[in-house]
Amino acid sequence: MNQDDILMLFQNVIDQPLLLALLIILASFILEDLATAAAALITAQTDVHFMIPFSALFIGIILGDIGLYGIGKYSAHFVFLKKFVAQDKVHKLAVALDKNLILAIFTSRFIPGMRLPTYMAMGVFEIWFKRFLSVVIVAVGLWSGASFYLFYLLGDSAEHLFGMYKWYALTFIVFIVVLGPKIYRRLRG
Repeated sequence: MNQDDILMLFQNVIDQPLLLALLIILASFILEDLATAAAALITAQTDVHFMIPFSALFIGIILGDIGLYGIGKYSAHFVFLKKFVAQDKVHKLAVALDKNLILAIFTSRFIPGMRLPTYMAMGVFEIWFKRFLSVVIVAVGLWSGASFYLFYLLGDSAEHLFGMYKWYALTFIVFIVVLGPKIYRRLRG
């Protein structure tokens, strides 16, 4: 399934907002990046109010992140895994994740393939869920909001502008915006 397939599926249910929202939520579980691009393009190319696709995308991504945390928390109860969780190095990792929760969540949001191990580890180590969720909500709002808005503005030209490097380009832009001021302050002393 590619972006065009998802976009066509969304276009077939344009006149049914609840079904469109449900499809976007489900698509975000499978291919979050494609769901983001398709939801933004549907918004740009039709009369659908942006809050329907964006809200569905936001909810779907957060539910997916909660699911990864939950899988980790559930898997921690398996006896054969407990011997790994009790080790000193693993305990150090749990403390580091808890101490650097905000950085870990934002970093895993920006680096492809890092959310699954990071969020599952947070579940295994039973990082405080309310804290995890509040940081995830902010991270999803910023990252997905920026991605959605970029695709909305650029539309079909986004593929031509960034090609296969579009996510790296967006990641770089977000890192500059988010970490730039912090790096600048550190360099100034």
